[in-house]
Amino acid sequence: MKTIGQPLRTVARRSINATVESRDSYYDSPEHRAWSREVIRRSGGMCASCAALDRRLVAEHVVEIRDGGSRTDPRNGQAV
Repeated sequence: MKTIGQPLRTVARRSINATVESRDSYYDSPEHRAWSREVIRRSGGMCASCAALDRRLVAEHVVEIRDGGSRTDPRNGQAV
């Protein structure tokens, strides 16, 4: 098999500084937990992307908060 271009070099893991993403404190609030429970309850336990019923679900916003979506409206959520 012929290779294309130069082989990739390995990088020492010690030399890579990963940045920690800041997390909005809203996601740890009772309001967000209540919203998440309601979104999952409304889904009937079904995943919005694959329709599976036998998996652990999380709630995510349909319209992201940063794009103007509501933080607490269950209609702006889907269980995946």
